[in-house]
Amino acid sequence: MVRVLLVAALLAGGCAAESRDVRPSFLIVVLDTTRRDAVSAYGAVQGTTPAFDALAAAGLLYGRAYAQASWTLPSHATLFTGLESAAHGVSWERLWADEELVMLAERLRDAGWQTVSISENPWITPHFNVTQGFDRITYTTDAVGEVPKWIAQRSDAPFFLFVNVFDAHHPYAVREQNRFLPSGSTAADARAIPEDLESYFCRGAVRDPDQAKSLGVFRGLYLGDVNAADAKLGQLRTMLRDADLTRDLITIVTSDHGEAFGEHDQVGHLVGVSEALARVPLVVHGAPSAAPARLDAPVQLADVYASVLAWAGLGEPPAGRRPLPLRAAPVAPARDVVVHWKDPAQVVGASPSKQLSHALRDGRERLAKLREACTAGQDLFGSRTAFIRLPWKLVLGPADRARLYDVVRDPDERRDVAAAHADVVAALRGALAEHQARQPPPPRTAATIPEPPADVRERLRALGYLDAP
Repeated sequence: MVRVLLVAALLAGGCAAESRDVRPSFLIVVLDTTRRDAVSAYGAVQGTTPAFDALAAAGLLYGRAYAQASWTLPSHATLFTGLESAAHGVSWERLWADEELVMLAERLRDAGWQTVSISENPWITPHFNVTQGFDRITYTTDAVGEVPKWIAQRSDAPFFLFVNVFDAHHPYAVREQNRFLPSGSTAADARAIPEDLESYFCRGAVRDPDQAKSLGVFRGLYLGDVNAADAKLGQLRTMLRDADLTRDLITIVTSDHGEAFGEHDQVGHLVGVSEALARVPLVVHGAPSAAPARLDAPVQLADVYASVLAWAGLGEPPAGRRPLPLRAAPVAPARDVVVHWKDPAQVVGASPSKQLSHALRDGRERLAKLREACTAGQDLFGSRTAFIRLPWKLVLGPADRARLYDVVRDPDERRDVAAAHADVVAALRGALAEHQARQPPPPRTAATIPEPPADVRERLRALGYLDAP
């Protein structure tokens, strides 16, 4: 009798195991506006991101990851489509993701995954159409508080949970206790310095002692915000673990862009394709058959799309899109990276949406204010494209002016060596032209863009993206 019961129990357990959906679930967390060297796993600072660092210690830490744009909307469009800005078409000239784009959430939803988006960033809402494919979409100022609500209602199917955490975005919070402020600086000092970007942009902050001191406090506030964002990441992981949802879970943590603090006389992330803006943190935890490692081959946010599809078993990635590498290779295949920035002042026409036309107009006005302190020699404005083929980074700006940096030896891009390496410039120009010729044209389906609701408009207005009513 005991043997019969044991066999029955084993059979029942086997049936239960067979009935459990063992496809992986996915958690993608964007620590908005977090530059790579603000993350302590990379060694430039200490203690800013313990939750991220723990994932890196047990997973894959990518040392040279790039975003394809320097601001939220086009960067998320790349993350969700695997396409560069020029191919998905989402930028200042079109603040709307076309219906023809096939988003990652759509692929997963159609294959049986639950798809959930929880965003603290107002751009990541249905009003800009980058959330196509998500069954549950929440815009909130408290992403962590929304997760238990979803957990309480979820089914047993695998899930794709996307979370955008907004703490590191300007304006920065002044905290009474912030160990990342410069030695001797206090919260009172932080309140006394200007908090607007115009006070620092193009004003020689890296050379003027008073400006440099204020900018140091400014950066300390930012690092405090990065630490707060990382604390939310830790809470998210704890919630999922406590709900027994970390089994078969692949976690990807990255950022949509960085933030400048004096590099090239820039502050914030409104202008350009510099390393301070384009290099972002990236960690993958739970990837199948991947031993913990740090990988320094160039990768980009566009690679996440192909990686998730591969891990989900949803077939080969679309042409031209490669998954992230899972181990170091003696001779790694070249991975070219392209980063775009579109100057709002060069956008012709207006959006079909009145409010988004206001956003475009305000983008132009904000840049006009920043330009007031800049000289022609600083050459920061005008749309530009960066093409990265290590160790070189070619930057093409207005009037087709070329700059060239060795970003391995000169990661801060202090020395333009284009004149000394005309042959490299010519070769990279040709490679970029070939790369661009292979990109599909952006879709342009006619669409009536709805006006964002009042709460989204107010949030965008508070962040400086919309003008006054």
